Amino acid sequence: MIKKNLDKLYSEEISPATSPEYAEYVHLNLKKIKEFRKNFQIPVIGVAGADGKTTTKGMLSAILGQRGKILQTPLDCDSASIVSSTLLRLNNDYSYCLIEMGIFNQEQFKLAVEMSQPDIGIVTNIGEAHLAKLGDKYLIANANVELIRQLKADGYAVLNIDDELVSEMDTFAGTQRILKFGFNHAAHFHAAEIKYLGPDGMMFLVNNYYKFHLPIYSSTSVSNALAAIAAARILNFEFDEIQNGLKNHFKMIPGRGNFIELGDVFILDHTYNATINSVTKACESLVQFKNFSKNLISVRKKQKFYTGPVQMKANNGLLIVDDFGRQRISPEEMLNRWVVPLDRRVDFLTLAGGKKIEIPFDLLVVFATNLDPAKLVDEAFLRRIQTKIKIGYVTSNQFREIFRRACMQLKLTYKAAKADDLLQIIQEEYQEPLRACYPRDIIQQIVAEARYSQKEPRVNRGTLAAACRNYFLAP
Repeated sequence: MIKKNLDKLYSEEISPATSPEYAEYVHLNLKKIKEFRKNFQIPVIGVAGADGKTTTKGMLSAILGQRGKILQTPLDCDSASIVSSTLLRLNNDYSYCLIEMGIFNQEQFKLAVEMSQPDIGIVTNIGEAHLAKLGDKYLIANANVELIRQLKADGYAVLNIDDELVSEMDTFAGTQRILKFGFNHAAHFHAAEIKYLGPDGMMFLVNNYYKFHLPIYSSTSVSNALAAIAAARILNFEFDEIQNGLKNHFKMIPGRGNFIELGDVFILDHTYNATINSVTKACESLVQFKNFSKNLISVRKKQKFYTGPVQMKANNGLLIVDDFGRQRISPEEMLNRWVVPLDRRVDFLTLAGGKKIEIPFDLLVVFATNLDPAKLVDEAFLRRIQTKIKIGYVTSNQFREIFRRACMQLKLTYKAAKADDLLQIIQEEYQEPLRACYPRDIIQQIVAEARYSQKEPRVNRGTLAAACRNYFLAP
C-alpha cells in the first residue's frame, strides 16, 4: 500500500485498524492521534476492569461536572476506534476526559491506552464478566494491566485492594503514586458501617468519617464509589464537594441495577447483562429489599438457564448409550470425555463464563452396540468397561413371546399360528437369524400400510409376507 492511499484512508476514518494489511495505516493513525492528544493538558482518566466501569465513570462524571465540561466515551466502549473517535473531539471547552476501556482484545486495549495517555488509571476488578470472550481471568488481568504499566511517573494508579489480581498490578505500575480502595481498612479509601436502606439506597462511611448516602443498591456500587472518590481527591476535590456531586447528580444507569417504583412494587432492573458477577450483585440487592416490600422483582434479560446433561439427569439411575459407535463423535472422544467420571464417580461441568462445578456421577452406564467392540475402541478402554454382556439372537419361543407383546401393544389380535408364519418367512425365505426387533418392526409395517390405505390392520400370512418384502428389501 502506497503512502498516498494511507493518507486517503486516514482522511476517511481516523481509527486504529486490526487487519495486518493495514499495519502501516495503524501506525500512522496512532502517531497522529497521540500528537493531537498532546495539545490538551486536561486530566484524562482511564477506567478499566471486568465490572463497574460504566458506573464508576458515571460517578466521576457527577463529581467532575460540578467544575467543568467533560468529554467521555459513550456507553459500552469496547473498541480502540471508539476511544480514538472520542479523543479526536477534544477541544478547549473541555476540563476533563473520561475514557471507559471495556475492550476485550489485548492489542486493541494497548492501542487505546497509547492514544489516550491517561493521567489516572482505575481498575475496578478482574471478575468473570468477559471469560466467554477471553477464556481466562488472567488474560483479562494481563490486558488491563497495560493501563497501569503505561502511566507516567507523575500519573496515579487507583486499584481495588479487595481483588488480588488488581491489587498486585502496583508492581507493574509506571508510577509510584498508587492509591487503593475497597472494604479492607488497609486501603487508602475504604468503606465501613454500610447500611442498606431499601428504596432509599445505601449509606456508608469513607475512612470511618465521611458519610455518603447514594442511590445505589449493592456493595459492588459502593466499591465503584470508592474508586470515583479516590480519583476525585487526586484532582483536589474536597469531600463535601464529592458528597454533593454524588448525592445530587448521580443516578444508576437503566438496566444496571437501577431502582424503579411502581405503586407498591419495587423493581431492581439488572437487564444489561448476566455475568456471574452481575447475577451475584442482583441477588445481593434483592435480599436487601426483603424488609421493605413483599412485591419485589429483579428483572434480567439475556439470563442463561442451564439444562442438566443426560449423565446428570441419570444420577441414581441408569444411562443407556444406544447404538454406541454410530454417534457424530467417535467412540474414543465419547469415552475420553467420560473416562474420569467412570473411574472417580464425579463429573465437572463448565458454565458459559468459564466457571467449573463438580457434580456426582452416581449412575450405571450401559453402552449398547451391534458393532464389534474390539473395532470401536482399544483394549485399554475395553478394560475400563469391566462388565460385558453379549446379547445374541432370540430363540423361537422368545420370538413368539415378543410377537405376542407387540400385538397387544398395537391392539391387534394375536394368534400363535401367525407368529409361526412369520418365523417360517424369516428363517426359510430370507435366511435371517431371529433378532428381537423383528416382531415389532414387521407389525409396525403392517399398521403403517393399513393407515396409508385407510383400512383396519390385519395380521395374516399375506400382510406378514408383504411387510417382510418391504423390511428386507426383497425383489
